[in-house]
Amino acid sequence: MINKVILKGNVGKDPHVSLDQKGRQIATFSLATSTTWKDANGEWHQHVDWHQIVVFRESTARWIKDALKKGDAVYVEGKLTYHQKTDKFNQLRLIPNIVIAGFNGKVEQLRSKGPPPHSWIEDIGEQEHSHEADFENTSSPKLAKAIGGA
Repeated sequence: MINKVILKGNVGKDPHVSLDQKGRQIATFSLATSTTWKDANGEWHQHVDWHQIVVFRESTARWIKDALKKGDAVYVEGKLTYHQKTDKFNQLRLIPNIVIAGFNGKVEQLRSKGPPPHSWIEDIGEQEHSHEADFENTSSPKLAKAIGGA
């Protein structure tokens, strides 16, 4: 089976880095992707979609903390997952996340001028491979807050 999402967009606000239950760094950030089109009257329109990115690979999370900021253009490859959350009306919501963990996925900073973009693809520690399972089985309020952006 294949579960792969590829996005190219802009960071919505400065990334947030928090610690999981085992003290490892997790980076989260929102990513805006947009579609533009011209209607029959020749007027341009734009639609923006927002995506929540969750990075469990510690080396990449550290890089994100130091390198990415609001407005930066990035390329993201990850796995689509869903996080359960109860909203203020006590309704269960499924929140989609793009997860980068273990050997899966990457985040690249894109630049139009200057030095080539930096990428953290292969820099992975063996202990980081299990982060995705930790994420799916956690009920940590800190992690839920980091994922939900609340």
